[in-house]
Amino acid sequence: EPLKLVAQNDQGAYFLCRDLDEVTLADLHQLFPNTEWIESEGSDWRKFLMERQREIQQAERPLMELSLHQLFARDQRAGGVDGKDGTSGTR
Repeated sequence: EPLKLVAQNDQGAYFLCRDLDEVTLADLHQLFPNTEWIESEGSDWRKFLMERQREIQQAERPLMELSLHQLFARDQRAGGVDGKDGTSGTR
């Protein structure tokens, strides 16, 4: 079972189940990859977290700039694709 970091109460509010020193921004980003849950106005920590999220998204983009054709061509070069349409024999 994964480490439970966040829980939700009956009113729908989220709270941490761990000590603040045990939870990193990376942990929160993995649980909540988008920033919809962060209010855009308010505390300095919110502004800092929003900026970090933007930096992560900007850094991720070049790594994910690969077309699906390029992705599946890797299998074809390795002999993992058996159909002319580029589909794999394993479904």
